[in-house]
Amino acid sequence: FYNRANVAILSASSSSSSSTKNEMSLRWEISLLWPSPWEPHVLLTGTSKLTFDVKDDDSITILSQTDHLDNGGKSKTDIYSALSNQLLPRFWDLYHIGMTPAAEKSPLLPPSKASAGFLAPYELYELPPRLYCTTTLPSSKREYREADVIPNHAFVTAIKTMGPNKQTYTPVSPIQVSINRVKEPKDEGGGGSKNEIEWNIPLSPQFTCNPTLPLPSLSKKRGETCTYKYNPSSKLIATVPYNKSVQDEDISSVRKTLYDAVIKDGLKPKISDVDGRPKFFVFQNDVKACFTKDGMGMAVYEWRPDFAKGNVVGIELEM
Repeated sequence: FYNRANVAILSASSSSSSSTKNEMSLRWEISLLWPSPWEPHVLLTGTSKLTFDVKDDDSITILSQTDHLDNGGKSKTDIYSALSNQLLPRFWDLYHIGMTPAAEKSPLLPPSKASAGFLAPYELYELPPRLYCTTTLPSSKREYREADVIPNHAFVTAIKTMGPNKQTYTPVSPIQVSINRVKEPKDEGGGGSKNEIEWNIPLSPQFTCNPTLPLPSLSKKRGETCTYKYNPSSKLIATVPYNKSVQDEDISSVRKTLYDAVIKDGLKPKISDVDGRPKFFVFQNDVKACFTKDGMGMAVYEWRPDFAKGNVVGIELEM
């Protein structure tokens, strides 16, 4: 039925309740290429709990299985709720349909505990546990706009988009970008701190379904890193629309407005261990990171007018 399907197991934990009965909890992601004219990429995330027996001959019998969808409504099993906002065509995907396929959007879930205040100027979301490509680069002058593009040392491969060997790939969005204060390594003098740009790029199940995940070649430049990082816990965030970059001067006033609003509603921002400041970030919806089974091989940057406010500024909150 589906044009393409990939399943990735992100984490697993097991426990024994008796000598023969065992329990296992899994976190998984399923990526589907839906068979409609615009071929939307559908992403389902959730958990499963298995109860099984292990026989003397090491054969395994599954006794029960309970599945929960992260975006499956109150019952956690409503597949329509999980699919409904992913099957309809999105304007910017159609507008740029000649550039890339429709993007696989990282889930933004309704908060399970907290709630926004009445007429709050921000939106409140919960991010499920996911696997990310985390890439860093030392931050220099604001006018260099280094945070606008994914750095070269984050890419693993190249994607062939034309010709007889044309590859299928999955664009993912949004890309999370932040400028953080980090401690200087001892070999740089130690004791101080510096600014560092960090990209958190969600990994598509088309890539994470592989048994091993290749990393890019190690950069020889100081401060340039790239690794895969699993965030095992959900995150609570508040966001407001934004039409510019993380390095624009206007972002300071947007951050202050967002901070004041969440404080007014009794929400508690998460604080950095290095400089004691709130953890702000930008979701770049106008950037698509493209994955094949070999890894990330391309980034596509879309044009969007300023009035569309396609990106968002966010702040991480205590759960």
